[in-house]
Amino acid sequence: MKKAGLLKPFFDFDNHNFSVLIESDKIEEKTRVKTRVKIIGLIKQNSEITREELSVKIDISIKGIEWNLAKLKQKNLLKRIGPAKGGHWEIIK
Repeated sequence: MKKAGLLKPFFDFDNHNFSVLIESDKIEEKTRVKTRVKIIGLIKQNSEITREELSVKIDISIKGIEWNLAKLKQKNLLKRIGPAKGGHWEIIK
């Protein structure tokens, strides 16, 4: 990397995944982390918040919200209790 004039890569891993992030990926990952922190914060304020409300408050698409929620669930940080209508979110960690 150094010979090629590239920045040092960032290594990330959890229980199931390992990834190597280069500069542009690092910026995207920081953005994703910030988005997930916002999602968790809004859920702490209102565990019954909908995907649509999250989308409006964070100003990203519903698909983006769904993708981030799936990642949070995959990392065992978040769980949905009950049905889509009338259920609520539970923060695990």
